[in-house]
Amino acid sequence: MGEIVAAFGVCHSPHLLTRPPDENPEHQELSIAAMRQLGKILDETHPTPPASAARLNRLLFDIRLNPELRERIIENLEAVCVEYGLTREQRKLAQGLIRVGTTDKVSAHVPPFVEAGVHPLLALMGLHAIYPVARKALQMDN
Repeated sequence: MGEIVAAFGVCHSPHLLTRPPDENPEHQELSIAAMRQLGKILDETHPTPPASAARLNRLLFDIRLNPELRERIIENLEAVCVEYGLTREQRKLAQGLIRVGTTDKVSAHVPPFVEAGVHPLLALMGLHAIYPVARKALQMDN
């Protein structure tokens, strides 16, 4: 059996991490150091979103899951912005949720949301979710 290098408890059972008898401990230390370095790089390239963007992130998260919300955004964006407690700047940015229907490249609308603190993948998925609704509304207006 290998050497026990760590132990921790979880909800249902304890876990033990062991090192195989033939593993070189220096390799594990190098691996841990590499993972820490990767984590540092990831933290620097995409830091934790600011708390001020929490409501905007919540809106984009909800857009993905709620077809009724997507319709309400098209019908009355201002009421939805009030409901989510968005700031004046965030309300201006939220207009991009409707403007996305004017483009064939949804990803082009992502950068302003990311600059405002929205997670990049969440911005892309939220915009893709509302795109067909916004596109259809624009076609009906024309």
